[in-house]
Amino acid sequence: MKIFVMNRKEAIEFCKHPHLAQFAMISIGTPHEDYKEEPFCSITNNVVGICCVQFFDLDNTYPIKEGLMKYKDAKKIAEFVSQNKDKIIIVHCDAGQSRSAGIAAAISRYYNNYDFEYFDNPRYTPNMLCYRLMMNAMINYDLRKTMEAEEREFKV
Repeated sequence: MKIFVMNRKEAIEFCKHPHLAQFAMISIGTPHEDYKEEPFCSITNNVVGICCVQFFDLDNTYPIKEGLMKYKDAKKIAEFVSQNKDKIIIVHCDAGQSRSAGIAAAISRYYNNYDFEYFDNPRYTPNMLCYRLMMNAMINYDLRKTMEAEEREFKV
């Protein structure tokens, strides 16, 4: 699976141009921010789906827990990625360095069996809360899907 990390400005610019391949975008915002321009889907730009979530770029060591990434955010993203495995995934946040890198690293680890391009690249400082929640959500999502499929088999 191909995964690209962008900042918000790059994602908005990306959506303004035509592309041949199909893309699915994970758009990470900051709570209470009013984004004047948002990335968008269109037939021309071939962005076929956008999963929007909002949380602060903090980890669970921060004393205030309100606004941190939650498991429900990771679960939403895991389901979106699973439904778009055949597309190129773009993950963006405001700066394109921490939240998006943490999520991209987890997706890459899960689907490609490597995440070093995010941890070994000085451009990124992956948010470890995002990484851990995403890994758990993807594992649980696939386990749940497998169990549902097995239950359907036994009912037949």
